[in-house]
Amino acid sequence: MSGRSPREPESIAPSRFIFGEDAARAAEREFSSDRDFLHKKFGICLPAPNLNDKENGFWIGEAEYADIADAISDLNPEGAEICECLRKYVLLSPSSSQ
Repeated sequence: MSGRSPREPESIAPSRFIFGEDAARAAEREFSSDRDFLHKKFGICLPAPNLNDKENGFWIGEAEYADIADAISDLNPEGAEICECLRKYVLLSPSSSQ
């Protein structure tokens, strides 16, 4: 028995970093004192993440982007603004980048 739920897929991808750089740096400023406390009080060492080596793992595919754009197309001009903001999170397929 693997301990895997019957509904869990057989193959899963590792977790990815889903936060933007500004949010990650703000969280690190808040959490650094907690990290120090845990180390001094309990000997628990939680290493600080290397935020210079993190890539934002939040992305959507082209099909998901098209679905969202279609769903909010009636919200002009707000829909267009949302699409413009969302565009940077679209992961292009290899065939579309040629």
